Amino acid sequence: MKRKTIAIIPARGGSKGIPRKNLAQLAGKPLIWYSIQSAKESGLFDEIIVSSDDEDILQFAISESVLAQKRPSELAQDLTTSNEVISYIINENKFDNHDYICLLQPTSPLRTAVHIENAFKILSDNLTVISVKKQSKSVYKTFLLRENGFLQGLVSPEAPFIPRQQIPELYSPNGAIYIFNVENFIASNNSIPQTNIVPFLMEHIESIDIDSSEDLIIANQILENKSCSS
Repeated sequence: MKRKTIAIIPARGGSKGIPRKNLAQLAGKPLIWYSIQSAKESGLFDEIIVSSDDEDILQFAISESVLAQKRPSELAQDLTTSNEVISYIINENKFDNHDYICLLQPTSPLRTAVHIENAFKILSDNLTVISVKKQSKSVYKTFLLRENGFLQGLVSPEAPFIPRQQIPELYSPNGAIYIFNVENFIASNNSIPQTNIVPFLMEHIESIDIDSSEDLIIANQILENKSCSS
């Protein structure tokens, strides 16, 4: 059986920060359009699945010639995790253990087909690829306030006192790309694998995560500037 590569775009109808965020307009297109378009332009996927509880989002996915799969409303709540959604989709579609999943969250509209292609280039068997951005080294010097009223280093007791020059490079996931195979997801208790992860580094400007109206304004400005310079 041929190994398939599947893009999953999770897009529920509700949102706290921006009402119906996944359909919010960004440079004249619904936010979700950017993830669908980057997946299509990459040419890497056997299937592109938009998973939603919202009929308007599902209809938009159909209009873009990708698979629209409805999920139960209980899997579209504020506290629903991506892992729960991925697990549901794997079970519903009976994907093979060797199939690869690429999670593309709609809140990362500046992730392009080129990013997806380059992320797949560093993928090999039993590895997980996660897109990241460089993180400020100040987090290494952060304290937690314990219940006993004493401060404790977040990373380790000695970390806040290490000279900044000796702090290693730090990275945080930017939410744009997660690639893993089904077998490793299931073996990780139906979770995105937390070991054997290789990073795909993206720039800060490409890593914007749409969570508020201000984020939309910034993303609009970035896209307008790109359009003017091209």
